[in-house]
Amino acid sequence: MEKDADTCPACYNAQGYRKEIISLCITVAVLLCVAFVKVGGVSFVVNSEAVRNFVDQTSEPVDTSSLRVAAINHDQYYSTPTAQTQRLISFEEFRSRPQTHRSQKVSHASSATYQGTKFQQAAGQFPFYVAEKSWDPNAKRYTFLRKGMNGTEVVQRGDNRRYFISENQSEYPQSESGCGPTALLNLYIWYTKFGLLKESIQHSNYNRYKQLKFREIDRKLLNIQRESRNAHGGTNALEQVVVMDELIQSHSRSGARLHFEIKRAPLALADFLDLSTNYRVGILSVRPKSLKTGKLMGNHAVLVIRGDTSGKITIANWGAFSHGRLVQRDGAQWFIPDDTTQHSMRINQLTTLIPFVPKA
Repeated sequence: MEKDADTCPACYNAQGYRKEIISLCITVAVLLCVAFVKVGGVSFVVNSEAVRNFVDQTSEPVDTSSLRVAAINHDQYYSTPTAQTQRLISFEEFRSRPQTHRSQKVSHASSATYQGTKFQQAAGQFPFYVAEKSWDPNAKRYTFLRKGMNGTEVVQRGDNRRYFISENQSEYPQSESGCGPTALLNLYIWYTKFGLLKESIQHSNYNRYKQLKFREIDRKLLNIQRESRNAHGGTNALEQVVVMDELIQSHSRSGARLHFEIKRAPLALADFLDLSTNYRVGILSVRPKSLKTGKLMGNHAVLVIRGDTSGKITIANWGAFSHGRLVQRDGAQWFIPDDTTQHSMRINQLTTLIPFVPKA
């Protein structure tokens, strides 16, 4: 140590180059760390010149677009990447990328209730969803799952919607709660008429045949509800979907299943246009307005046959066909028929049904 100096010459010289040394150390540290960072199974190598520019900046904001990152995709075992797997992306693109973690390779996502129904649906995106039920011996009831599947929609040649029938529920057992099975009967007969299903009941008397088919549908509903429809308070979308899918599985010519989706009001005309092709249909849950009192009646199910670009919607209901339009009124959405002797109906929700063949 020199008497007149606060530090030794070596320390003084080192302090004179402090900024350069710190900058160099930071540069080396950043290069070593970033070169081995793995985010979501991807390694990143940063352009060293861009990093030096980043470190040397003191007051100016960082222009991250100047940074270039080489994204190297690992295989499923995270082996060493090869040169062929690299491509350059901007740092902004990298930072905005959704990250995939190794734990997501095997998904055990929890289920969530679908659209307020009793259907549990696991996370994931599929083009088609079917209804599955399983018996819970402890609760002594069925549990229901909306299960995703891949497949191809069944195509119908031509437009055969003018051949739908509209049965009057008053002509069938427990008529006061018969709207759901009557809608399914209308649909089942149309499916058999145009080749989707093979008929399971043969009878020379057409009316007798329809009664027998209605009872087949009703037995399946009873199996789910575990009590009569009247005691149960009618049927809901969940039960209607499960029963129709079981009928299609039992009688399909091609191993078809029934995709379904539920959409609550307010609905768009596009929702009805979308169900007007191939074997697609809809079941509309409504509350009719009494022609006598003007008050809303109980929940009711009608079969939606088609929608067209003019805004006209056609439904099968109470042994007749109603043609009408969507109207917003009194804070709710309504189906208003062209024929004033028919019931206006406040809309609850639409269940769209689409037959498809699952991918093997």
